[in-house]
Amino acid sequence: MTKLIIIILILLLFSFLTLKAFTVKWKHNLIITFVIGIIIISAIIFGLSTDSIKGKIIKSDHNDQLLMECQVPYLFTQGEEVGYYCSVGVTPQTVIKNLKGERLSVKEIEDKLVSVILEKRHIFTKGDRSREVTAKEITLLR
Repeated sequence: MTKLIIIILILLLFSFLTLKAFTVKWKHNLIITFVIGIIIISAIIFGLSTDSIKGKIIKSDHNDQLLMECQVPYLFTQGEEVGYYCSVGVTPQTVIKNLKGERLSVKEIEDKLVSVILEKRHIFTKGDRSREVTAKEITLLR
């Protein structure tokens, strides 16, 4: 996450200096820099976040927490995507199904490839806490 903040600060500084060179009004530059910064931050956050993941369910525990393989984007891992384990929470509202739409139990998807739709968009990083999510829907792919 530190790299993301550094990138955002560099982009804001660059946009401010660029605008300062082309206009005389300082307040006008500040407003334009702020707007450009908000657009850049929004694009970065939306581009790095996801609302779904695919991977293999490794195991489940008695609290309906699933341990699953997930990928961390290259921005946070020096060059390429790296596989980590994610903790996926299953609530009573979580729909677990196969491709035909038939309902399944948590035990039926263990050690299988699934697609998980998350309750909300999420940014995965190397940090353990960033890899804890809650599932809205889980679909067995095989």
